[in-house]
Amino acid sequence: MMQKPITWRLLILVAGILLGLLAGVGLSAPATAAAPGSVAAASYGTGLDLDVRYNGTFVVKGNGYKAMKVYVKVVRINKNGTSNIVAHKNLRTNNGNFEWSGTKLQCGKTYQAHSYSYKDGWDSSRMLPVRC
Repeated sequence: MMQKPITWRLLILVAGILLGLLAGVGLSAPATAAAPGSVAAASYGTGLDLDVRYNGTFVVKGNGYKAMKVYVKVVRINKNGTSNIVAHKNLRTNNGNFEWSGTKLQCGKTYQAHSYSYKDGWDSSRMLPVRC
């Protein structure tokens, strides 16, 4: 015996809603979740700082790192949003901390430090405009 079409439609609708609720319990990643290696891995200033001393030399300081070796680079941020590496170095940490000084940075340019280690991932400092 066939039921009325409206009953079947309601049954399919209710079954779809229930399956959707059950699938939602799996807690899939939201659409805004960042991919590995993207900016989400960069914590912007959490443990990494870039500073310029009075004589124009830069100092990169890091703290709280789990790795024993860290790759650090200082980049110049161009007006179009691209960046150029101006200095880079592999550093050893001392109890999770490091400090590195480098040569003078150009006046009127904006710089940022980045670090990477296998255990800590990418980290970035604040952007620092150099004024002379």
